[in-house]
Amino acid sequence: MVWLWLVVGLALVVIGLFIFTQGGQNVGPAITTIGVAIWLILLVSPGRAHDHARPFLNDWLKSLQSKNNMPCCDGTDTDAIEDWETKDSRYRVKFRGEWFDVPESAIVDGPNRGGDALLWMNKGYMGMSVRCFMPGSMT
Repeated sequence: MVWLWLVVGLALVVIGLFIFTQGGQNVGPAITTIGVAIWLILLVSPGRAHDHARPFLNDWLKSLQSKNNMPCCDGTDTDAIEDWETKDSRYRVKFRGEWFDVPESAIVDGPNRGGDALLWMNKGYMGMSVRCFMPGSMT
């Protein structure tokens, strides 16, 4: 589906530039801008941790809960983690350029079948906080 939108965005840029060179001084730039906007949205969108090449992990991901029995994943909503570390025997995660301390209650225990660290954030009008975090291998 992403490839389709990339092609649509590219087609709009090409069409917009063509119309602009043919005298469409108002329409050409507008169409080109829409095409560029589609590309930027697709390129800046955060990745998801679900690996469609490994669908056998979906049921496991849906079963994950934090230490306070909060469900972590509905099967599609894992957030893209930029980095993570341990500091003073506690976990910290970097999400959207900002570091967040991981509360003890948000840690997901057990083996990580996916390998990479997994993160689920609460995002609301009061700001963001870590809902669930499962550390990955530190390689």
